[in-house]
Amino acid sequence: MKKVPFYALSIYIVSLLLSIIGFFIDSDVVVNSLPHQVFEILMLSVIIFGLFSVVFFGIYFSSQFLKSKLR
Repeated sequence: MKKVPFYALSIYIVSLLLSIIGFFIDSDVVVNSLPHQVFEILMLSVIIFGLFSVVFFGIYFSSQFLKSKLR
């Protein structure tokens, strides 16, 4: 359980990197407003973080539960 904050931070860093890469390869017209661009990247990273967290922690806690039941 001590590694859970590290896992969450790692997942957020990966999701932020994916959001930045997606922003740069996006073919839409770029809005010149910096706050709009920052908002777009942050919201996309939060959505990706949520999806990755549900999958990762679902698997992680399920495996922890099964390990405790098998012992």
